[in-house]
Amino acid sequence: MNRRTTAAFMGVSEKFLATHLVDGPKRLRVGSKIVYRLSDVEDWMRQQEMTR
Repeated sequence: MNRRTTAAFMGVSEKFLATHLVDGPKRLRVGSKIVYRLSDVEDWMRQQEMTR
């Protein structure tokens, strides 16, 4: 997924992804483009779950 699609899926801004390069979901560089695997995004989101 590209940054726009990933941001929409996560419910965050594209800027959020751009500024959370170290602690955000894993990303890949394909040529000059940055892409995200859906499984990596879902894994990262699961790790962010908060418990009461």
